[in-house]
Amino acid sequence: MAESIAPSLTIPENAYIKPEASGRALFSFKSARAEAREASLLGEELGLSPNDISLAIEALSGGNQ
Repeated sequence: MAESIAPSLTIPENAYIKPEASGRALFSFKSARAEAREASLLGEELGLSPNDISLAIEALSGGNQ
């Protein structure tokens, strides 16, 4: 299965664009704060540099996209 990103969206917006990919039900909801916290932790785990969740994916280097 191929995965893709939406380059103009932020890291959290991309991380939660398809909830079932992260083990959540289709119509489950999380607060923006919870999504931001989890996206930041995910960025740390993946070693994103910079791990700034306000950035659009297109602002990351190719290897971090």
